[in-house]
Amino acid sequence: MTTNSIRIGVVTPFYNAADFIVETVESVLAQLAPGDLYVVVDDGSQDGGADLLAPYVGRLTLIRQDNEGEAAAVNRGVAALDTQVVGVVNADDPILPGLLDTMRSAFADDATLA
Repeated sequence: MTTNSIRIGVVTPFYNAADFIVETVESVLAQLAPGDLYVVVDDGSQDGGADLLAPYVGRLTLIRQDNEGEAAAVNRGVAALDTQVVGVVNADDPILPGLLDTMRSAFADDATLA
């Protein structure tokens, strides 16, 4: 399997994260390769954070749900993915440049992903 054939799914759950969700979303979107998927799950936020993501819909999938907790939001996001590898990115933790490529390389020789 080549690094170009690894499809990565990323899930970012958030609750009242308007102050930093855009920075995190942009850090992930900047690294997505063709075939990768990004799901952001608003877990019942009250601060308008989901509204800030409107310009990115189309490049990511935004799911809104009642507040059920972080684990439920992650599970909902993972259920929406159809990828070989899944990563979870906290809403307040933008990823470093090159992280998704590093993940892709790490899994490139894993025969179970073929």
